[in-house]
Amino acid sequence: SEIFDQIDFVILIIFTLEAFLNVCAYRHKVFNDSWRTFDFITILFSWDFSDGLTLLRSFRILRAFRLFGRIKALKRILGAIMSTGPQMMSIGIVLLVIFYVFAVMFTQLFGSCYDDGCYASEDWITDEFGETISGDKGINYFGRMDYTLFTLFMLMTLDDWSNIIRQTQTEFVWAVWPILAFILISSFVMLNLVIAVLCEALSALQDEEEELSGEDRGQAQKHDMYVTAYKNNFHDFETKSTFSTDDELLNDLVLKNDIDRLTAEVARLNQVVQALVELQANCAQNKNS
Repeated sequence: SEIFDQIDFVILIIFTLEAFLNVCAYRHKVFNDSWRTFDFITILFSWDFSDGLTLLRSFRILRAFRLFGRIKALKRILGAIMSTGPQMMSIGIVLLVIFYVFAVMFTQLFGSCYDDGCYASEDWITDEFGETISGDKGINYFGRMDYTLFTLFMLMTLDDWSNIIRQTQTEFVWAVWPILAFILISSFVMLNLVIAVLCEALSALQDEEEELSGEDRGQAQKHDMYVTAYKNNFHDFETKSTFSTDDELLNDLVLKNDIDRLTAEVARLNQVVQALVELQANCAQNKNS
């Protein structure tokens, strides 16, 4: 335990130094990034300012979530999941409506099961006034609205669902059909909707990454084209090929073309001047003769 605490303290110091360097580097802009803000708050809660702050000490485990801000793949997946917020909210509203409808219905239909001893133990005995003499009356699954909502959550998670159905069937034989209908709707249909939304988000993320990789390939082909053109126009390419962007290569090529065009114009002007000089010399010779 002491070794673990020492290792934990060393790691906390490293994280604290990292947060301090971030503040020194970005100053007030450090809180413009949500991941840096999360890191700062998590590290702040990780320090034990008092022995009584046991609750704050438990938040130190949140440092594991810092991996989402450090690993690019996890960050992209988390971003894809967060992008499904509107769809998840719609599914959640539909699920709440389903819960409310079935809660009202089951409370009305099966509310008397608890008083009738549907969920009681085998040794449950009552007197003539209905008071329990011995045994256990069991769990009140559908006696009140809040009880029913909790029971519906148990059924959705398939927690002891078969036992609830069998016990309810002792009073209502047909109870299996509405309960199974709720289980199918909440556990399978709604769960598949959530999975479909998540799969769609991850598929969109993959398509975006493929599109970005296609753009990168296009940029690479464009760069190769510029380099080839540069090689064809400059003999000293090996000494001039250290460029940070393709724009520098393109600017150099445009400048080279402009220089070549000006050189051709100057050569043409030289030919015109030479022809004029020769014409003047011939005129002077003819005049003397």
